[in-house]
Parts: sequence; structure tokens; C-alpha cells
Amino acid sequence: NALAASERAALFAARHDAATGLANRRWFMEEGARLSASGGAVILIDCDYFKAINDTLGHAAGDAVLVAVAERLSGLE
Repeated sequence: NALAASERAALFAARHDAATGLANRRWFMEEGARLSASGGAVILIDCDYFKAINDTLGHAAGDAVLVAVAERLSGLE
């Protein structure tokens, strides 16, 4: 049904980054307790010099870098 599909899409959009499709901070805050209880883990990655990319090349270039990193990480499953 269209309403259920719309609700699923809205929930996905609220819990995922628009540029990369990866889970965002809200998702981690909501799911953190469940992950911890089930023995799950979270990996934090710091992209060195990312601010410099945004500042010198613009946010579109920064988004492109994030998308490339997300694609590479998604391929590691």
C-alpha cells in the first residue's frame, strides 16, 4: 500500500544520510542499545583532511568523497 511505502521511505530518510545512504547519528542513537546488547560493534572512521576538501573544493566535492568512501565500505560486507 502507498501509505506504508511512504512511511518506510520517510523512516529511512530520517535514519540515513542523504548523500551516502549510510546510517546517520539518529540511527546510531536509536539502535545503539540494541547493538550493544547483541554484541554488535560500531566502527568510527575519521577522514583526515576532510574539512580541507570541503573548504577548498566545496561541499559537492566533499559529498563525492563521502559517497566514494561509503561505496568502498559497503563493498566490504
